[in-house]
Amino acid sequence: MDSFQKHFYIFDLAVPIYSAIEYSFAGNGNIIDYEHSITKALFEGYQEENELPKEMIDKFPLFIKLKEEQVRIMNLYRMKIENKNTYINI
Repeated sequence: MDSFQKHFYIFDLAVPIYSAIEYSFAGNGNIIDYEHSITKALFEGYQEENELPKEMIDKFPLFIKLKEEQVRIMNLYRMKIENKNTYINI
């Protein structure tokens, strides 16, 4: 789904950062420090190839929230499917 969306390119950074925090944090240390190190590394790597304007960096938290909402909505749909809930009775 993500690869077919039209969006700000900052979202391309939000997705792997969100995924790293959500799925790869092992619990050995501080999750805030982990998030900062992942974000710093990805932003620095991205800026080696592309410009990353401050106004885009400032919008980054909004795109993390967008990713959180996508995951929440997809989980709701998954639960409906697993529980065989439907809005249409045939």
